[in-house]
Amino acid sequence: MNRPRIFITEDERLVAISLQWKLNSLGYDVVGIAASGQEAIEKIMETHPDLVLMDIKLKGNLDGIETAEQLRSKLDIPIIYLTAYDDDATLQRAKITEPFGYLLKPYQARDLRTTIEMALYKHAIERELRAKEQWSKATLSSIGEGVITTDIHGKITFMNSVAEQLTQWEQAEAVGYDISNVLNLVNVRSGQTVANPIIRAMAIKRIVSLDKNTTLIAKNGRSVPIDDSGAPIIDDQGQVSGGVLVFRDVTEHRQLEEQLHQSKKLEALGQLAAGVAHHFNNLLTSIIGFVTFAKDTLPENHPAANDLERVLEASDKAATLTHQLLAFTRQEQIQLQITDFNSLVEKVWNNLVASFEQSISGQAILAPDVGLAKLDANQFDQLLTHLIRNACDAMPTGGQLTLETQKVWLQENQCQQVIDIPPGEYVLLIVIDTGFGMTDEVKAHLFEPFFTTKPVGQGTGLGLATCLGIVKQHHGYIFIQSNPAAGTKVKVYFPSQSTAV
Repeated sequence: MNRPRIFITEDERLVAISLQWKLNSLGYDVVGIAASGQEAIEKIMETHPDLVLMDIKLKGNLDGIETAEQLRSKLDIPIIYLTAYDDDATLQRAKITEPFGYLLKPYQARDLRTTIEMALYKHAIERELRAKEQWSKATLSSIGEGVITTDIHGKITFMNSVAEQLTQWEQAEAVGYDISNVLNLVNVRSGQTVANPIIRAMAIKRIVSLDKNTTLIAKNGRSVPIDDSGAPIIDDQGQVSGGVLVFRDVTEHRQLEEQLHQSKKLEALGQLAAGVAHHFNNLLTSIIGFVTFAKDTLPENHPAANDLERVLEASDKAATLTHQLLAFTRQEQIQLQITDFNSLVEKVWNNLVASFEQSISGQAILAPDVGLAKLDANQFDQLLTHLIRNACDAMPTGGQLTLETQKVWLQENQCQQVIDIPPGEYVLLIVIDTGFGMTDEVKAHLFEPFFTTKPVGQGTGLGLATCLGIVKQHHGYIFIQSNPAAGTKVKVYFPSQSTAV
């Protein structure tokens, strides 16, 4: 076992030599002796002893306390003061340097050994505790959830970087604050402040979790939905010494839950709509057949002929509605054919452009190299017609409507910016208007069936839901970009003929 290495700082030469002899006889190695503070600092920096015996009264500009203070800022070495003085003023000055013991002159070998061994043991324990504390902090700092620890009174003692990011409080400014001041929790439904779970956890000595409707109001005012749990820190005697709170941002999790809920709701609604549409279609077939027969059997200029014609017109509109329902539920049979994409787009455009209001200026920009795609011509007609009419409705006082076609090749890094679309070659349809645009709230409901921003009686709310159904049946993807007063851009990607299904 290595013998402890000790450095002596003593301005009396004979006292230093006597002390060296005693230490050697007790089994310690003396690695150096200095008579002044400056000399001691230089030699100790070279020898790195395990412990320093420091006389308070030294030669030179630095006394023992000032020397110890400089050493403490540079090295982690325990220091024991040697002094013939035990007055309060000297002791108060010495306390600031956190010494590991005092030896009053003259001292006995037994007292010398006891003080040195206690100092070495205490220093070893403190180093071990610091290492464990650093390991704990490093571990807590590296995990992907926010962690805050408090003392028994709920005052913050530690925050990791994730907690700093979520609360917008830095650990340096948060330490010492009551956790309720830093972690501002609110029930998103009631708007009421939520008691911090760490306080209750310490009171009942059990883990406590938050209600799922809890949101964190960060220092900058940002609202963050969180999930967390508070737990007491219990020592070896079973006493609560503090608490720890672990929490995380569940924004993405909540969004996924909402999407799953919406998907299930749409699936159930689609099954109902498909059943209704099929039965209603059968009824309409009979209605149209009988009305057509009745109209054909009436004498010319019969007064009921106009009424029957209106019945047929209403029946045609109802039949269109059933087709929309079936397209929305993707249960209508489609006839895919390899088609020149630009030719089909141009045909629909030419049929509609004459119906534009004079206040609306329209232009079609068709890229020459778009090529072929597999499409159902009737359904594509319905899709593009609805997108163009929607664009016109968004410009009641006039504006610019632009129709574009492109061939695009989406790379992997581009697909990361466009949600849920694989890389590959696509033909792209773009419809742009300069209308009043949409808010984020409206955009969140765009593809929901029966959702419409139009006045009652002017829209069924099936238009964009139908468009989504048509696009999905063609293995395509539709994206809408819009902001209030900034217009709307709709992008529809269809697999090009080389990748079409």
